[in-house]
Amino acid sequence: MLEDLIKVDHDYGAYLIAEFYAYRKGKNKAFEWLERTYNQRDEGLTAALGLQLLRSIGEKPRYTAF
Repeated sequence: MLEDLIKVDHDYGAYLIAEFYAYRKGKNKAFEWLERTYNQRDEGLTAALGLQLLRSIGEKPRYTAF
């Protein structure tokens, strides 16, 4: 399912893909897709700070810097 999402929505669904990786404990990949989210100016990024799903990566200094 994730592979299909990446194929179809990599240009517009970066935030959703980042959430998938965060859920699956793929912290490095989650950050990679969060960077894409930022570069794409994805509206989902505004919700990133408060979402429980991203808390699995939220304790990292990299998340704070982001």
